[in-house]
Amino acid sequence: MMRALRNTWPQGAFLLALAAGTAEPGRAQPTQLAAQVRALNQQAQRRADLREFDAAALPLYNRAWRLAQAAHNDTLVGRHAYHAGRSYYNLVRLDSAVFLLRLSWQASWRAQDLAQVISAGNFLMLTYGDQGRPDSVRAMLSRLRALYPRTRPRTEARARLDNVLAGHYQDQGNYARALDYRLAQLAYERQTHDTVGTSVALTNIGELFYLQGQSRQAIRYKLDGLRLAEQTPAMRTTLPQLHAMLGKTYLEAGLPDSARLHYEAGLRQLGSAPDPAASAYLHAELSSVLTRQGKLALARQHSQQAVAAVANSEDLDTKTTVYFYAGEVELKARNYAAARRYLRQSYDLALRVQNKDRYEAITRLLAEAEAGTGHYAEAYRLRSYSAALLDSAHVGEGQRAMAAMEARYQNQDKQRQIQLLKLETQARAAEATRQRRATYWALAGVGGLLLLLGLIGYLLRQRQRTATLLAQQNARLAEANQTKAQLFSIISHDLRAPVSSLFQMLEIMLDAPDLLDEEARNAQVVHLRQTSRDLLATMDELLVWSKNQLDRLDLVGENVALPVLLAELHALYAPLAQQKHLDLQISCPPNLHRRTDPNFLRVILRNLLQNAVKFTPPGGQVRLDAEAGPGAAVTLRVRDTGPGMAASQLEQMLNAPASSSAHGLGLRLTQEFVRRLGGTLRAESVPGAGSVFAVVV
Repeated sequence: MMRALRNTWPQGAFLLALAAGTAEPGRAQPTQLAAQVRALNQQAQRRADLREFDAAALPLYNRAWRLAQAAHNDTLVGRHAYHAGRSYYNLVRLDSAVFLLRLSWQASWRAQDLAQVISAGNFLMLTYGDQGRPDSVRAMLSRLRALYPRTRPRTEARARLDNVLAGHYQDQGNYARALDYRLAQLAYERQTHDTVGTSVALTNIGELFYLQGQSRQAIRYKLDGLRLAEQTPAMRTTLPQLHAMLGKTYLEAGLPDSARLHYEAGLRQLGSAPDPAASAYLHAELSSVLTRQGKLALARQHSQQAVAAVANSEDLDTKTTVYFYAGEVELKARNYAAARRYLRQSYDLALRVQNKDRYEAITRLLAEAEAGTGHYAEAYRLRSYSAALLDSAHVGEGQRAMAAMEARYQNQDKQRQIQLLKLETQARAAEATRQRRATYWALAGVGGLLLLLGLIGYLLRQRQRTATLLAQQNARLAEANQTKAQLFSIISHDLRAPVSSLFQMLEIMLDAPDLLDEEARNAQVVHLRQTSRDLLATMDELLVWSKNQLDRLDLVGENVALPVLLAELHALYAPLAQQKHLDLQISCPPNLHRRTDPNFLRVILRNLLQNAVKFTPPGGQVRLDAEAGPGAAVTLRVRDTGPGMAASQLEQMLNAPASSSAHGLGLRLTQEFVRRLGGTLRAESVPGAGSVFAVVV
């Protein structure tokens, strides 16, 4: 209840305490006018430093900004138009406040006084909010946010902007973000050794902790702010507000004695000529504390003083709170008629305030007062509406109170019947509740069982999938092992045996030709030809088999860094090129990348480089160049200065069928790998001038 009914008086001044401008005047004016401007500026600034933004100070502020305007001093126009705008705001003359605050904003912009621009923008935003202009509020907030990058950290302008944004996020309920801005503001105030600003910043940080329910932290910061304010003469007028805020925090922390001490200290600080709103707030809060402590006589004295303080006030929010606390005191004292009178006034004002939290609390106590004075029909209506506004934590209490009101509302003859029906209803409700709980537990058990069965089924399916996948992988591994065995068999038997036979026969013919007569030599030549033919057939079969295996290879695309790949190839073939006295060069842009299978691409380039090095005579040159092609393609060229070949020979080599024995296995594999990568292989050759093989992938 206390949180719902707390007044905004203690906090309002502190959220705006850094708003007054302090910029220096602009350029000097003619002597007489400049002297008038200085004198009037000093008078107006003294009133502003004392926070006198009221009807008494307003004419002085208006004369000050008009005279500064005549002197073309935008800095002072911005400052005193702002003071006048604040005064109009406090007098609830919002249109005049908007006019002068806009004037302050524009003049301060011209003077490049960002601190004053921010202060004017902040009060413009508040005034727009009171006028019910949310679009203007959002537009001004957007402008103020845009100033943040233009202000340097730990400067006056940044501190004011931190204050504005902290207030905005605090109003939005984003207390964590508001706290960041408040802490930044505190760092600036401490850096400048401004005791007033530091005290205000500490208090505002304490209020943020209070709003987050962290009473211990809130009390610590607010006490630090109060101690600093007590040491600063300029803060004496704010001490009642500081005590009020601390009292509110202690009360929320469950320490009513400490709260009472601070409320009483705040009243002492007000002195003989208190501010009516401040006096009303402190007396009302103190009466609530005393009511809780059972000191009703003293509580009634303070509530009556609060009522007297707001008699001529136009602050509906404060009057609503004061009348509520006065009614609460009378209700505790069982003075139902007086309680009904005060609470009815609070109720009517709450309808105009349109605060549902406050409305519920007032309605609930007013229903009790109406019942106490015998107005049961009205009490029943109010209690019904109060119960509808309560949250789930208060439903049971509200229903019991409503039932009591209903019983008193009915006539004496029907009371017993209502009581019996009520007991029967409660018994049925209890039975229904037990049945619902049993049903809920049964449904929960079935749901849990279904969930467990589903989980077991899912795990079994996963296990089955894993077993199937392992079986498939094992089958592929067995097939790969069989393929490897076949390959080793071909190499060791079908290839090695013929080659060994060829080598032995050639060695005999070269090393011991006399051992063979003409007929034996011819027989050996025939045998050599047959062996070579068999070896070639075996190679063709191996090529066909290799192609079939190649079709079963899966491409694995990666983001290939071509400079790295080409550097590896250069390191691989540099020794062979050096041995043949060849100039091997690599050229590739440093950031060239291509998404492809690096292993396929590496085999392609190795075969082309190997052929180029092999067929280029000593003293020649071999180059491997890479460049970005159209779109995302890449072109790789292998150039050599070898013997070259005729166009017909080149075409026959590139278009030869797989079964042809005219060309080697390497070129056929290269063509097949390029095809698998989705690329193209082109070749150019000039007899005596070398060849160029280009791969586009």
